Amino acid sequence: MTLRMKYLWTPHMCILASFVLGDEGLWTNVLERIKVRSSAVIQTLRHSTTAITIGILLFTSMSNVYNELADLKEFYDPDTVELMQWINGNTAPREAFTGSMQLLAGVKLSTGRPLLNHPHYEDKVLRQRTKELYQIYGRKSPKEVYNILKKYDATYVILEDSICLAPSNGCRTPDHIDIVNGQVPDNGIAQVGLVRSTNPRFCDDIRYNKSQYSKYFKPVFMNKTFRIYKLLH
Repeated sequence: MTLRMKYLWTPHMCILASFVLGDEGLWTNVLERIKVRSSAVIQTLRHSTTAITIGILLFTSMSNVYNELADLKEFYDPDTVELMQWINGNTAPREAFTGSMQLLAGVKLSTGRPLLNHPHYEDKVLRQRTKELYQIYGRKSPKEVYNILKKYDATYVILEDSICLAPSNGCRTPDHIDIVNGQVPDNGIAQVGLVRSTNPRFCDDIRYNKSQYSKYFKPVFMNKTFRIYKLLH
């Protein structure tokens, strides 16, 4: 939190300080109080004070800046790298993907493929679309999910076991989808108006490639974290 405040407020403070140091009217009023009215003297003091202030800030801060730049860190997730490489090497540039919002942001950045939903969740239409597309983590029949995905012209769907198989605590994504669908989540805590679904969870049941799934979806990629299915027909 402290770092966030530093990065948010430091530029604002710098802008305000520059107005104070560089304001000719302020310098004129202050120096007139001590009987200094020469325009040349006022300009000299104004510019020299600004330059000295910048110099002091650079002298006191640059060592910390260089230390932070020298602290190189690297985040490496081999499963995600493998996913992005597969997409780049095995799919056409205009084939559309759907999945979780946080993952699709990376897919767009790394592959440039069209997305059906992304983290710009302030948009009302996009929120409604995401609500429908997230049925991939709900308890819907293969045909229902297939029809939703075809409605938005999806080519591929990416499923994440970290979302699908997360322990049910009432707050995970599948729990939210269940509640929105009027169904009791996996933790068994029933709220008023919720009913128990007879459908298995789509994201989990599809991995077994049963006949009711294989006529709509073809598994094309899998690693320890991600699974990609291509829509048929």
